[in-house]
Amino acid sequence: MTAEPEPKLLTRVRADLILAVATAAVFARGLGHGLMTSWDDQRFLVDFEPIQTVSWDHFVAIWSGPHFEAYHPLHLLSYWIDVPLFGPHGPTLHVVSLGLWIGAALVWMRVFRALGLREWAAFFGALFFAIHPIQIEAVHWATGRKDVLAALFAGLATLAHLKSERWSDRASILSLLAFAAAALSKTTVLPLPIVWVLMDGVLERRTWRDAGLRQIPATALAAVLAFVALGIWQDAEMVREPLEGFGRVSLVASSYGHHLGHAVFPYDLSPIYPIHREAPVWSAWFGPIVLVVAAVAAGRRGKRFELLGLLTFAVLLVPASNVVPLYFEVQDRYLSLPLIGLALMVAAMAGELAGRRFAGAGLFLAAYAAATVFQLGHWRSDEALWASATHAQPQAFYAWMKLGEVRRGDGDFAGALRAYDRAIDLEPRLALGVAARFQTEVLRDEHEYSLTPSHAEAITQRFLQGQGDPVALRRLSGDMVQEGYRESVFVPLGRALELAPIPDGRLAAAARSQLEQGNAWLAGFYVDQMSDPPQALREQVNAARN
Repeated sequence: MTAEPEPKLLTRVRADLILAVATAAVFARGLGHGLMTSWDDQRFLVDFEPIQTVSWDHFVAIWSGPHFEAYHPLHLLSYWIDVPLFGPHGPTLHVVSLGLWIGAALVWMRVFRALGLREWAAFFGALFFAIHPIQIEAVHWATGRKDVLAALFAGLATLAHLKSERWSDRASILSLLAFAAAALSKTTVLPLPIVWVLMDGVLERRTWRDAGLRQIPATALAAVLAFVALGIWQDAEMVREPLEGFGRVSLVASSYGHHLGHAVFPYDLSPIYPIHREAPVWSAWFGPIVLVVAAVAAGRRGKRFELLGLLTFAVLLVPASNVVPLYFEVQDRYLSLPLIGLALMVAAMAGELAGRRFAGAGLFLAAYAAATVFQLGHWRSDEALWASATHAQPQAFYAWMKLGEVRRGDGDFAGALRAYDRAIDLEPRLALGVAARFQTEVLRDEHEYSLTPSHAEAITQRFLQGQGDPVALRRLSGDMVQEGYRESVFVPLGRALELAPIPDGRLAAAARSQLEQGNAWLAGFYVDQMSDPPQALREQVNAARN
């Protein structure tokens, strides 16, 4: 085998270096950020003991079964690179994840070359994939390392596949092993063997029959892991009932439209999006129609790389397309690996450009890089993340819930109550928002009146259990008064009066009783509930308050 000419080798080394430096420069802004403890980093990296130290027992614990609603043992094992040495330290975790991500980008650039794209076109496509704003969650969110590893191993598996000649040669075996590693990092990579069939068939590397037969082992492995993953999702209640009528089909269409739109225009990204409670409207079909029309046009014009890119995007998005309806139906990170398809298409289109058009394509790429740098600022803290999320997706109930949770943890009780009020406005039937708001009021009382130890969780649980029982709610409010709570008492007491109104005479008696006990604040509440309170009683309450 003859050695590669030196100029070409130097060109490839230069491309590798530029890709690595450019990717590092784009994500450098976030390297000093801490962990997002409100968004899984706490339970994955701080509370999960098996990743804190390297030991055989911990190795077995990681591999022995599902953790965190998934079976991704290689994802969890990857934290042995940094956590045992440096602890759950945000900057260290970000640096390691970025290093792995640069490795993934370099591998996919080699995949594009192996497919037959020009050197600089492969570089262009790999850089698009690496620095796209969608990748912020994968690269910068410490818990998102699963996507980084899946991309890295998927790239290695694809590169080995493209080098294989027979289904049983060394390259094919390495491809299968790397695919298994990718799937054990994140199961959304499972459609990858279909992509390999498409690569072989669309680019005419093999006959369709031969291409399909060669992927029987990988497809069988994918089927087994898909069955396991679906069982885990169902046990963890991550799968929801499909929407009525035409909802399931239109929900899939909506998912494709949403993700395609955000891949092209990533301007309102958020860790959490609104959840459909009813079937999306027919406009949800716009995105899939665009995808199909573009694929048909590429096929008719003989644009094989563009066609392959569109098909790759569509296939890799299947696990997150709501064919199996997911509770959180859309997420930015679902796009991390499918972007490979669009990157391939972008690379192929860039390979046909020259002169000013190529300069324009460079500006297009620079715009994505600038958007990534800007949006990294949203991940500087938990407060900033959820404030930006609620601004980008104001209809997202769970984003407001997270903002309330973070503000409550920071002691900003007024800000937390505002966030919870917004969440309750969006989903008034969900007890979760009401409970969180009540717990915040209890915690505010405990802080304001130095009530220790905290009973906020137990009180909130009693409130939830007795929401439909006025007797239980009155009993809870009485116990809270005895323990020194003030403003939060009005929540269960007000709910009890809604369920079982009390006539003015009994309210007046209750007000006088509380005045005798020195609880003018509570007496005032009873007076305010009366339809026609006696003037003398109101004056007594006002005097006692003053």
